[in-house]
Amino acid sequence: MKKRDLFVFAGQSNMMGAAVLPPKLPIEVTDSYEYKHKAKRLGAEKGEFVKAGYPCGEFSYTDDALEVAYLPENVDGNGNSTVNKYSAGTYFCPAMCNLKNAETHEQQPFDNFSEADFISGPSLAPLFAAEWEKRGQLSAYAHIAKGATPINHYFNGDMIEEYNRRVDEHNKINPSDTLPPIDKILKIWSGASAYFDRKVKDFFKEAEERFAGDDMSNKIFVWCQGEGNSNIPKKAYKMRMEILWEHVKTLGFTHLFCIRVGNWPVTGDMCRVMAAQEEFCAENENCYIITRAMSFMPNRVADKENWFTEEPGEEYQNCRDSYFGFENCHINEKGFDTVAKHMADNAFRLLCEGKEPVLEKELVARMINTENIK
Repeated sequence: MKKRDLFVFAGQSNMMGAAVLPPKLPIEVTDSYEYKHKAKRLGAEKGEFVKAGYPCGEFSYTDDALEVAYLPENVDGNGNSTVNKYSAGTYFCPAMCNLKNAETHEQQPFDNFSEADFISGPSLAPLFAAEWEKRGQLSAYAHIAKGATPINHYFNGDMIEEYNRRVDEHNKINPSDTLPPIDKILKIWSGASAYFDRKVKDFFKEAEERFAGDDMSNKIFVWCQGEGNSNIPKKAYKMRMEILWEHVKTLGFTHLFCIRVGNWPVTGDMCRVMAAQEEFCAENENCYIITRAMSFMPNRVADKENWFTEEPGEEYQNCRDSYFGFENCHINEKGFDTVAKHMADNAFRLLCEGKEPVLEKELVARMINTENIK
């Protein structure tokens, strides 16, 4: 029996893939696949499994926008929608890059793109699939991510109510250490959460049919998010991760792999999220920081003086296109490739050898002692 691990890559822009420059590295796989849901959403009996590679992910238009997106006048000759403004019109979207002119370093807004004309960007999922095969392992995966989304984007109404109930309970006991409630439920959050569940369930079900006979007992939720939540306390982010994990377990996930978030230009404190992720994984069974590599990629826009205890090694340098004269400081292809290698090493230890991950030496100065991070 072949062993085939199922992965779902979820989060915001640095999981989605939002670099400036398009990918150049070949994705060399023989038996690893991405699940695409579009065909089923449009009425087919099933989605599709395509060989791991690019484009990674897909335009998952909102339920409200779906019909308009595929009206005859809004579809090109390949059946792709020409409707753009992905930020308002999709629950999730593919990896994209926003290069406009390489010579002048000109970029364009990601919202300019539609399913018909987006420029495929580098992303973690296919690079990981290739690294996983190098270690003799097989995978199938789904990419369900979107830039500029808070963790709440993955919450349905029941999850928000449960979070607010726990916050209320905490605040009554700790009046000097209160946590913020989620005081409004955006329609797109509720819709995105419901759609996430549908795609995951269809992916798991159709994988059982497509790869019948393979051992797919490992179902891993891979999480890389937090840039949009640096303004809430550490305890609040950790509580939201707890509720998210409780929910995704009901979908069949057996493990949570957290790619610790990298630094980002924010008004809050990215170390709150890093510390929350570390604490959450330490306290919850089958939840792991799978790599800290993304946290060690310098960000010339966001890093403060003495951000690192020592200069990160060469593998972490130039992992954002901002180091090549572009304004966009998202993780680039080199960064994703570095994360993929570290993640694959620790995933192999966990899933194949039954050992604990060996995490990289801490380099973020404030993460050496997190007691003062609130």
